[in-house]
Amino acid sequence: MKEEKNAYRKIWWKNKEKGYLWILWGVIVACLGLIGVIIVYILDQKMEIFEYPIQLVFYGLMLVLTLIGGGLDLIGEIQFNKAFHNHINKKDKK
Repeated sequence: MKEEKNAYRKIWWKNKEKGYLWILWGVIVACLGLIGVIIVYILDQKMEIFEYPIQLVFYGLMLVLTLIGGGLDLIGEIQFNKAFHNHINKKDKK
């Protein structure tokens, strides 16, 4: 079953089916949040640019950005699972 799901995922991704963009945008947004946290951390540790309360604001914003990215990815995965179950049901009926 797992091999079949991985094979279908490759076809689904190649054809850019429904949900493809949700996953893509989710990964991009989550990575931007992670990069933002790393940048703020490095700037604070090496240059001490940000004061403590401002750091928390930036970390909070990046956390929200990362959670939004995770949510977008989750929506895409749900759509993929629906498409996969539809594919399995069509295959079983034949």
